[in-house]
Amino acid sequence: MAVKLPTSLVNRVAKRLDKSEFKSVEEYISFVVDQVLTEVEGKEGGAKDSENVFSKEDQASVEQRLRDLGYM
Repeated sequence: MAVKLPTSLVNRVAKRLDKSEFKSVEEYISFVVDQVLTEVEGKEGGAKDSENVFSKEDQASVEQRLRDLGYM
């Protein structure tokens, strides 16, 4: 399915590709949307902020990826 995004947003993501492990704008955006939805769905499902949903290794991996993307 194709999704239309503002050119300015696509350009911002494209500029960050060389600073990330992603090979394409699509891959980068898919990852970010998946992460946001996972967080939102966890909160809607009644997960508490203090409740750890990930293993320590998974959490460290996600945090490192977000740092690499410039979100942390």
